[in-house]
Amino acid sequence: MNTGGDYNLDGIPNDRPNAAARNVNASHDQWANGFNLPDNFFTSPCLGCVGNLGRNTFVGPAFWGADMSVFKDFNFSERMRLQFRAEAFNVFNHTNFELPGANFLRVGVNNRINSSNFGQSAGTFNPRNLQFGLKLTY
Repeated sequence: MNTGGDYNLDGIPNDRPNAAARNVNASHDQWANGFNLPDNFFTSPCLGCVGNLGRNTFVGPAFWGADMSVFKDFNFSERMRLQFRAEAFNVFNHTNFELPGANFLRVGVNNRINSSNFGQSAGTFNPRNLQFGLKLTY
């Protein structure tokens, strides 16, 4: 068995293995906790052969975010003005997962097919963030 990943013997250990399914529609829970694929879901193709795992079989989770801001100007005189600013990033606090192996501290850890936590998210992007500010111009 070729565990290095160079199944077609071209000198590059990045070939695709055989897979039991053509497409995997991962749920939100699977990205959070890992895929828990059945044993032998991936198998090695014969040496010199190309595996049947298609491109984009495992599509990453969608990213969805909404940012919002509100500004209010208060004029005290012709030259003096105060602006109040309220800004919200990821205002609906939607959890957005990082792709497996996307975190530079854990590069490639969760995208190895022989790993027990294959497919598990590398983390999450920032939660809701609120900021307020005052701007005085004169």
